[in-house]
Amino acid sequence: MSIRSRLVVLVLAVIVPAIVASGWAVYTTYGRETDAVERTLRETTRAMALLVEREIEKRETAALILATSPSLLAADLETFRNHALAAIRPLGGHVVLADANRQLLNTSAELGRSLPPLALPTQDAQFDGVQVSPMLRAAGFDEPLIAVTVPVAREGAAAWNLSVTMTPSQLQRVISDQSLPQGWTAAVLDQQGVVVARQPDPARWIGTPAQPDLRERAARDREGIFQTVTLDGSAVTAFFSRSPRYGWTFAIGVPRTVLGTTVSGPLAEIAIAAALLLALAVLAAARVGRGVATAIESLRDSAHAMERGERIEAARSGVQETDEVAHALARASTRIRDANDALERRVAEAVAETQAAQQKLLHTQKMDAIGQLTGGIAHDFNNLLQTLATGQQVLARLVNDPRARPVLEACERAVHKAAKLTQQLLAFGRRQTFSSGSIDLRDQVLGIRELLAGALREDIVLSIELAPDLWPVQADSTQLELA
Repeated sequence: MSIRSRLVVLVLAVIVPAIVASGWAVYTTYGRETDAVERTLRETTRAMALLVEREIEKRETAALILATSPSLLAADLETFRNHALAAIRPLGGHVVLADANRQLLNTSAELGRSLPPLALPTQDAQFDGVQVSPMLRAAGFDEPLIAVTVPVAREGAAAWNLSVTMTPSQLQRVISDQSLPQGWTAAVLDQQGVVVARQPDPARWIGTPAQPDLRERAARDREGIFQTVTLDGSAVTAFFSRSPRYGWTFAIGVPRTVLGTTVSGPLAEIAIAAALLLALAVLAAARVGRGVATAIESLRDSAHAMERGERIEAARSGVQETDEVAHALARASTRIRDANDALERRVAEAVAETQAAQQKLLHTQKMDAIGQLTGGIAHDFNNLLQTLATGQQVLARLVNDPRARPVLEACERAVHKAAKLTQQLLAFGRRQTFSSGSIDLRDQVLGIRELLAGALREDIVLSIELAPDLWPVQADSTQLELA
């Protein structure tokens, strides 16, 4: 495979995985961003549903507190009306007290005035909980309302119903306070799927049943997301969350085009940028590959010329490594001759070094032979000295002439010195056995003083100073003298 083909394969090996990785990154990022947007919208819907639930819960709490008011249980309606007005003033709406047939008190009218017929749903005698009515229109009220009703127990039985009302405009403020983006749709639905509050166009759609698919899903599921069409005909992705306590639903509709643009817009920019970068990388790789291939082919031609013995001119390619190789090839032909001369010279030096090493080896072998010969002679001479020493000792016992005593002592000293010399020759020849023992350094040094003085020139004076308390050492006496 040529260098060009290999470079193409190399570029493809880098770019193809990069393209695949980029595509996979865009795909997975799109999925994550979509999930993140949907999760955010789902959490927003849940939070709005909780706000609606809390608005209803406030009325329920007020109703439960008022239902246990001592003035109400004592049937002091005037006092109770004042307490009721104070309790609902922060909330808005009205308080209605009724029995099974008529209204007994309504905070929207003065006490003692004639009240219209019963406008709110009543509970039977078994009612002992809290009831939130769907949105309804009642006589005596200017706008639709929702009633949160609790029973009032007297003497152990439910005698009256106490209702705290809430208007759609109060729930409409919950939606308006959120400042949802332009084009989004938000709606609050009662238990029957009727629109109680909405953005946009609340006046147009309040009291209108929501789309059938939204009512069906809200009745079946606690929360969800699906594609639908709003009442005004906009295609949206709808998110809804239903309160399990009251059965009311909050829904948000995001236009599909807006949702897709929110996710796909940044990803499209990333994909375009990645494509441009890949294109630039391909162009740069092709240009660099062409330059590398040309430089390699030039080196190939130079190598062939060098093989033929031709002189090589270094051509500049712009690639640092190939230029260095080209210059090296240009210098190689000259260096080859120098290398041959140097090789011959080194061979001659190596031969000379080998011969010198052989001479050293012969000298070492000769010295070893001399040492062996010296050791053998010393050993034989030591045997003769032992015979002489034995004979001298026998003569010392047999001869009683005083004149022979100095001669015998001189012979003994000569034999002793000859034995020492033999021990030194054996040490040189490495044939004696070492005998280690405790040695007095003072006696040892003083004993070889004569030998040391004889080895020095006449103009050198030998002076020995020894401490009086030298410690003994463990050593071989002959080896210590040789040292």
